Amino acid sequence: MSVTVALLLACLPFPPPVPLPGPVVEPFVMPACPRCSGHRGVTVTVAAGAPVRAAHPGRVMFDGAVAGRRYVVLRTPAGLLLTYGDLEGVALARGADVQRGTVLGTSAGRVYVGVREGDGPVHPRRLFSGRGGQLVPPARLRCPARGPGAPL
Repeated sequence: MSVTVALLLACLPFPPPVPLPGPVVEPFVMPACPRCSGHRGVTVTVAAGAPVRAAHPGRVMFDGAVAGRRYVVLRTPAGLLLTYGDLEGVALARGADVQRGTVLGTSAGRVYVGVREGDGPVHPRRLFSGRGGQLVPPARLRCPARGPGAPL
């Protein structure tokens, strides 16, 4: 790893983004208030039956059904909550540690991915990059203290 890349990774408060498992079919829509409607994550298409793997390591905080759909919620080492929804199959024990690549379940044809920081949703671009377009703005790849365009 080059020194520049090591410095860049060291200044991020969370892991570098990884690709989403498929193309976005339902985008993130920030709700106007905590109880207002919105889409607090993104939904991507994934081949039915394909394994859905953890994109980041974390601890299982929840694995169960909500409104008839299975969700898995992981807390990352940085404290973010990462939610995967519309899963089938494998059940994970609450409190279990999962590594990047751990199978969380299989796809029912689409997968919901949401990210929460503190009490609210944040755009999944914090942890994921999209297919067919870039979800991570270039300015996000700089340390906040340095400001956009500042050299490393």
